[in-house]
Amino acid sequence: MEQRQKLYNKIRRCKDTDLKSKLQTETKSYSKEIKELRKQIKLCNGIEERSKQMEQTLSTIQEKERGKNRYERY
Repeated sequence: MEQRQKLYNKIRRCKDTDLKSKLQTETKSYSKEIKELRKQIKLCNGIEERSKQMEQTLSTIQEKERGKNRYERY
């Protein structure tokens, strides 16, 4: 993102139209990359949340199973 910001600054100061259009295409490519990375971050965060919920559910189930096994012995 820092690189993209530097390119935006160069575009603002640039007088040459050919160079300016080249820089604009470069910023678009950075924007596409950033978009994909943000999407991956969002997916990973969702996976992390669901795994935490699964761990809690599993621990609850295991505790219930241990409790059943204790009562079955007597």
